[in-house]
Amino acid sequence: FCKGAPEKVLERCSHIRLNGSDKTEVLTDEVRKQLMARIVEYGTGEHTLRCLGLATLDNPAPASELRSQISKGKTFQEIEQNMTFVGCVGMLDPPRLEVKP
Repeated sequence: FCKGAPEKVLERCSHIRLNGSDKTEVLTDEVRKQLMARIVEYGTGEHTLRCLGLATLDNPAPASELRSQISKGKTFQEIEQNMTFVGCVGMLDPPRLEVKP
């Protein structure tokens, strides 16, 4: 699983999972734009939500190979490519009381 800023997660996705099933489709530019429009909608307005994008690597390399790639200096951003976008979650995340405006 990968989680992070929705726009950054989407940049590394090539497919999208459909309706919670195992079925995936190619993530087109049009669908990508629709997703970003909805994410912007969640992140602005009266009830602003903090959003996280979620994706999976459907056929990840074996753990030993991933450890080897990381030990050779490869970053997660380089490894986590061609992922499948599975969704976006939004949560209320108000500033803590001790944080000054």
